[in-house]
Amino acid sequence: MKTRCGQRVTKAMVEALAKEAEAGYNPRSLRPKRVGRPSLGRGISRPVHVRLNRDVHAQLQKAAMAKRQTVVAYIRAIVEDRLAAAKKSRRKKAAGTEPFNDQASAGRRQEPVDGVGNLAVYRSHVTEHPRR
Repeated sequence: MKTRCGQRVTKAMVEALAKEAEAGYNPRSLRPKRVGRPSLGRGISRPVHVRLNRDVHAQLQKAAMAKRQTVVAYIRAIVEDRLAAAKKSRRKKAAGTEPFNDQASAGRRQEPVDGVGNLAVYRSHVTEHPRR
């Protein structure tokens, strides 16, 4: 019989393992069994499913390839950048360093910062373009 790494199991090894098992194991010293993909940060990473039409998906793939990223990594980067920008904007507004006037911006079209298909990231909000 051989171990996982290919080493032959000897009688001395069997006796040592049996002695260790009889003495008992400290549960804290055992490594937890990891199942699934590694997390992207602290805690559980929740999947978000999005349906895209063929044209939008093709545009997304081209944009991701241009950045030398996978589609998932590209989407994740866009979302993280947008959330960071929104957080920064909220801090400025809370500190009173950035003027905020809903009526001044009402009805005015803003230029997209980065966009793919029907989803465009704007300086002040994320919106979905109307379907054509």
